[in-house]
Amino acid sequence: MSRPRLVGLAGAALLCALTGCGAPPGAPPSPAAPSESAAPTSSPFPPRPADLHLEGVDPCALLTTAEQGGLGVHLSGRDQEPSGPGTVSCTWFTDASPPRSWSILTAVNGGAPTSINSPAPTRIVQINNFGATEGALALGSADGSCIQLIDIAQGQNLQVAYNTFDNPIPGMNHQVACQMATRVSQYAIQNLRSRAH
Repeated sequence: MSRPRLVGLAGAALLCALTGCGAPPGAPPSPAAPSESAAPTSSPFPPRPADLHLEGVDPCALLTTAEQGGLGVHLSGRDQEPSGPGTVSCTWFTDASPPRSWSILTAVNGGAPTSINSPAPTRIVQINNFGATEGALALGSADGSCIQLIDIAQGQNLQVAYNTFDNPIPGMNHQVACQMATRVSQYAIQNLRSRAH
């Protein structure tokens, strides 16, 4: 599979995780978002240790050269507004075969959703003390992908995805894929914190 096609798939997978384009025909529609007049509900996320605002943040800068070297990846592409206005994503691919990727997306116009369209069960997790919704990519397999939507600031979220593109990788499962995503999520949060100081 060519690199441009993989970059497109990585971006499409992030978009589908949010929009639900992988829902099977005849599936019940997603519940509507509550109206503004609805009673507020408590957040399933823990209180943030800080608000790390994403305005003006280049997601490509959220992995240092040393971190990219440690992961064995290279920056492959940058996409403006892959998930609508206010979003930017960057994708890194492994240098070794089979190809795998990590993507980081910044979204300044919406907080982290508490559920996503995912072929694996979604759950609420903590990454560096920030709450996050975790699941599999809608266009990926449940065993070969993971996406984390991090509650990084009020009305903003940081998304990190890991994808094997269904390539056979010994020992790979959803839990391992999420460990791989968490590693990059931790780097991204640390680098956001460094920018804030």
